[in-house]
Amino acid sequence: MYLARSSLQQAFRIYLDRITSLQSGPFLREIQNWVGRSDTVGVFGIVLFLASMDSGAQEVKPHSMKIGQIAPDFTLPDQDRNRFNLGQHLGKGPIVVFFYPKDDSPVCTAEACAFRDKYEVFKTMGALVVGISGDQEDSHQKFAAKNRLPFILLSDEKGEVRDAFEVPKKLGLLPGRVTYILDKQGICRGISNSLTNAKSHVDDALAVIRTLK
Repeated sequence: MYLARSSLQQAFRIYLDRITSLQSGPFLREIQNWVGRSDTVGVFGIVLFLASMDSGAQEVKPHSMKIGQIAPDFTLPDQDRNRFNLGQHLGKGPIVVFFYPKDDSPVCTAEACAFRDKYEVFKTMGALVVGISGDQEDSHQKFAAKNRLPFILLSDEKGEVRDAFEVPKKLGLLPGRVTYILDKQGICRGISNSLTNAKSHVDDALAVIRTLK
């Protein structure tokens, strides 16, 4: 069994060498961290991450929420343990809801920081930015403090809101990275679903909001 894992890791290292010229940045470093592990979980993680890298973006399942549909209402705790209800914020301006896999992972950190860097632009446009993952409130609080995130992070530990939005998973296992841009009535006007290009979620959200009146 050890030989099988070692051989598989060696094959993946060769594969990584081949794609290094095509892929760079935090996502590649995340895969390289998995390569350094020798346990079964590490090998399994390599398989999932490499498969995700090849596609570049997630495919939206036919039954996932579509543009033109009304977003489901929900209530979740934020990083300060305050209750956030989507419905209470409708009618005030656009709302950007971005689902991400996990606090502190390289690509998720890059995505959160990209939203942070454009946060004042979103505010000027009257838009509210909300991030959602399955992490607990304590994790969100540390993540927000560490990266100086000025927006709301919601804890969806049971994945109920993710399921309500029908956020597609990668390979049926990995939590998806999807951003929904809602107008002030709560109608979905845009979707950004790249798994690896964190900045594209911010660019796509701004582009859609600029078209809203």
